[in-house]
Amino acid sequence: MTFPGLHHFAASLRKQGLKSCCGLVWFFLACVCGAAGAEVTKEYRIKAGCLRYFTKFVEWPSSSFSTTNAPMVIGVFGRNPFGDELEIEIKDLQVNGHPVVCKPVARASDARLVHLLFVPANEESSLNELVKELQQAHVLTVGETPGFAAAGGMINFLREGDKVRFDINAFSADQAGLRISAQLQKLAKTVRKKN
Repeated sequence: MTFPGLHHFAASLRKQGLKSCCGLVWFFLACVCGAAGAEVTKEYRIKAGCLRYFTKFVEWPSSSFSTTNAPMVIGVFGRNPFGDELEIEIKDLQVNGHPVVCKPVARASDARLVHLLFVPANEESSLNELVKELQQAHVLTVGETPGFAAAGGMINFLREGDKVRFDINAFSADQAGLRISAQLQKLAKTVRKKN
């Protein structure tokens, strides 16, 4: 079951200025209903929308930003599976006065320079290095490899048939000084609170 107009509906909601309540409804519908079909681009369109809303439902320490209006940076590690979709999703987005931007991340050592890091499945071999590099860094790590959250990642996308879901490792987020909202935790399939 797909909802082809869902992406355009969400765009019109953003233009009308409706706040996070409508966004959360769209986010939930996209995650639970939306990844049907064989097109990988549709899956990554949904994941890009999820990353957009993760920025709104996670709280970073103020020390994560050099100034009160410094950009919030979403990094994509290695090969970018989103094409232009992530850029489209975050265009003109501001979170708590921080404009949201996207940049590629080529090395694990550069991952500390972002606020949210997406780790595609094809970068699974770098997972241990990334987790080690990002210990105590204020970086929300989001992946799609089975076991990503169990290995120390914070949000792990899952495919269940034609649906995109996610698990949350709240323990890892707490260790990094990040607070994942109760609203977002309610949407997760599972929430890990202990190591």
